[in-house]
Amino acid sequence: MTGSAVPILDTMVTHSGTGRIFRIRMRPMSLFESLESNGEVRLTDLFSGKSSIEAISTIKLEELASLIVRGG
Repeated sequence: MTGSAVPILDTMVTHSGTGRIFRIRMRPMSLFESLESNGEVRLTDLFSGKSSIEAISTIKLEELASLIVRGG
């Protein structure tokens, strides 16, 4: 966004610079996508009933907590 205009409601246009404000949907990245996980444990394995799922992580507990709460 450029400038300092902010629309108050979705139906209102309160700025003079048409096209300067655009809403986009932002989705968080997985730890694998942000290269902070090696992907050894996969959700598909967890939900498919795979009997043995294990991996070793080198991430310290404090860093893991930070990754969980940081968002995006």
